[in-house]
Amino acid sequence: MVKKLSFAFICLLLIAYPAYSVTISGHVSNSEGGIEGVLVTGSEVVDAGLSDSNGFYEVLVLSGWSGVLTATKTGMAFDPSERQYENITDSLTDQDYNETVRILTRTWNVPMMPILPAGPVAMKKRMSPPLHSRWVMTASMRPI
Repeated sequence: MVKKLSFAFICLLLIAYPAYSVTISGHVSNSEGGIEGVLVTGSEVVDAGLSDSNGFYEVLVLSGWSGVLTATKTGMAFDPSERQYENITDSLTDQDYNETVRILTRTWNVPMMPILPAGPVAMKKRMSPPLHSRWVMTASMRPI
């Protein structure tokens, strides 16, 4: 009898207080349109989102979740850099991210000369839409 009442009580609790999940969704884009392959994730999410070929993503979290989501893809930076959430109990849409900087990397081998760095030299170009750019050069040096 006690076992039947305990089972009934547990079932009642599960029905009265379901642990359910909600979604946070949006679009990742730049001036050319949606960006595929951007990972949108955070701590303790049920399922991280990976943007599709049109740039749409969906992240699954438990109801009541609080945390931070970030969008990441190699060579790209996004605005906002992160989104803060508190006690999410309903699904959210239009949580968009926009690409702000793309980093291109080129590497060359430079022969060892007294006035030049030796070894690989990397140049990174930071491009900010629409046409602004800046070059940053890094090199490894070793004594001759």
